[in-house]
Amino acid sequence: LITFFLDWKDRLLGYDPCFVKWFSRGEYVVVGGANKQCNLHTKEGVKLGTIGDQQSWVWAAAVRPDSNYVVWSVDYLWDS
Repeated sequence: LITFFLDWKDRLLGYDPCFVKWFSRGEYVVVGGANKQCNLHTKEGVKLGTIGDQQSWVWAAAVRPDSNYVVWSVDYLWDS
C-alpha cells in the first residue's frame, strides 16, 4: 500500500506517486505517477479531480507561483 503525507494524515493513493507539488499558495497539492495522471488534491489529501491523463507514467511536475499553470513530464515522445 502506498500512502503519502499531507497535513498530518496519511492518505491511500492506490498507485506509486512520482511527485507531490504544493499549488495555489499551499491550499492544494498536485500529485502524479504510476496512475498515468496528474491529479489535484486538497491539502488534506482529498482528490478533487484529474488535471490530465497521459499514456505513460507522469514523472514530474512544476507549478507556476501565483497562477493556475501546471506542467508535467512523461517518458514518451509524440509522433509528428
